[in-house]
Amino acid sequence: MQQLLFLSTAAIVLLASCGEQAATSTAEACALPTVGVVLPDSAAFTATFSVTGQLRANEQVMVHARESGYVRQVLHDIGDRVQAGEVLALLDNPELHRNAQEQLASVQAVRAQFERLERTRTDAPGLVPQQQLDEARAAFDIAKARRSSTEERIAFLSVRAPFTGVITARSIDVGALVQSGTAVKDAQPLFELQAIDPVRVSVPVTARDAAAVRVGTAVRIRFPDKPGLEREAKVSRTSGALATGSGSMLVEIDLPNADGALRPGSFASVDFQTSSAQQGMSLPAAAAEADGGSHWIWLVRNGIVQRVPIRKGPSTKERFTVLEPPLTRADSVIVEGRNLVRPGDRVQPILQN
Repeated sequence: MQQLLFLSTAAIVLLASCGEQAATSTAEACALPTVGVVLPDSAAFTATFSVTGQLRANEQVMVHARESGYVRQVLHDIGDRVQAGEVLALLDNPELHRNAQEQLASVQAVRAQFERLERTRTDAPGLVPQQQLDEARAAFDIAKARRSSTEERIAFLSVRAPFTGVITARSIDVGALVQSGTAVKDAQPLFELQAIDPVRVSVPVTARDAAAVRVGTAVRIRFPDKPGLEREAKVSRTSGALATGSGSMLVEIDLPNADGALRPGSFASVDFQTSSAQQGMSLPAAAAEADGGSHWIWLVRNGIVQRVPIRKGPSTKERFTVLEPPLTRADSVIVEGRNLVRPGDRVQPILQN
């Protein structure tokens, strides 16, 4: 009697998947589920990720008076560009000027006395003891020091810019009494001064991307408030550590701003361009699996499926790099059929082109 062999649909699919291999492999091997795998590649590509940053002045300071007095003249206002050392305002302190006149008279008197004793000591050494001459010389030096200190305080009545920049705030008017910032804790500042050439772009980079960013990393910067304006630059500095609260690393980029077009306080979109070649082996995007904020890949080693947690590096829409654990070109990573198997299953890997 002729026997009829009936094949289920699943069996037909299995045989079809085995293909020509079924003719040369054992039945057991053909019965193993097949998965599509790829091998890691070290080919370089440029990965990009974007972070929103904010423009800051390169230097910023609240300018206080170094000596108390009344405002006699205000020489600059907001928006003015000033040079380092340029006078911003003039103060008046009549008491300091009176002290200076008194101390000048004192210096002249003690100098005359010292010079007289010195001449006498030279002409008749026995008439003037050395100690008396030394005391006169000390009194002369003290008088000069007091006079010099007062003159220095008078010079502080000219409020000067500590660096070249733009005045962004002014809080004084002529006739106002201002207190010395060195003597009064809560003294009112007179001006705010910002150095805006260059400006700094401050960017918080997440822990996941921080490993790929270093000094010299190329960036492209776009400005939402200035459509069409783009700047290419490189990372100028990084904090080198993750902030306790945010878990991000501060990155700064210096941008030339001679025309003042870039305004501190505005926002910028920063595209970081990182090379995968120095970061690790790369895989197609389909090889990664996201699970609760973590990333995994499925490996086939000795025919057994393993689910392995990874730390991703630079990535594009098509590919990503694996920073940890280290991969080799011989590792088989599942890209097709992952949902049909479980860790520990024995499978037949099929290399994909």
